[in-house]
Amino acid sequence: MSVTQSSGGAAFSQINVSGTSYTDNNVLPGTTYLCKVKAVVGSATTNFSNNDLATTTTFTDANSLQGISILATHLLEIRNAANMVLVAANLPTVSWPSLTSGVTVIQASDIAAVRTALVNAYYSIGLPIPNFSEPITAGTTIVKATHFQELRNLVN
Repeated sequence: MSVTQSSGGAAFSQINVSGTSYTDNNVLPGTTYLCKVKAVVGSATTNFSNNDLATTTTFTDANSLQGISILATHLLEIRNAANMVLVAANLPTVSWPSLTSGVTVIQASDIAAVRTALVNAYYSIGLPIPNFSEPITAGTTIVKATHFQELRNLVN
């Protein structure tokens, strides 16, 4: 197996791997990595796989948002993770509006903005464009935990 990895928008670099599996114990917190893998069997090799994305971020209420009130903290975390993905895609980060914990109400436009950033990053990286469970319409859509979970899944 041959593995190449990129982070921070840098060029891909080769990782020495022996065997048929690999665990990266050298990842940094708060970083998005792009990886490509190809199989090597004897002298035969496959082409590299499509990019795979992994972000080393920890979310508040990481196990599930089911039944939890969505807070400014959750939005801040997903915005930061989206910016990490944009960096990995060599795209400019987004300057998000300020949040005040306990005061800022999460709006449908907040979800839509993060979705747009991630769709742009996925397109740039060459990953399939994400499908979302329901459309977001500013002013009419009630923000749900499922909207946040979808975004979390896209950055992990």
